[in-house]
Amino acid sequence: MKTTLFLSLILCFPILVERQTAVNDTIYNLLVGTYTQSGKSDGIYVYRFNIETGEFSYGTEAAGIKNPSYLTVSKDGKFV
Repeated sequence: MKTTLFLSLILCFPILVERQTAVNDTIYNLLVGTYTQSGKSDGIYVYRFNIETGEFSYGTEAAGIKNPSYLTVSKDGKFV
């Protein structure tokens, strides 16, 4: 069920992939922006994705942001 939900999020919402070299060269953070107006989502969700094994897991979320459905990285690469 979690896999289906995650794949649905991938197809429905923009995703931003940020390299996370501090943990491991094969681990990426997947940032998923959502629409929050319906009350079914909280904001930006962060999942960890291992490119070698294909495994992903829930990391954390940034709640309370109004409709962060479009994400972009700052020019210096430090902020979303």
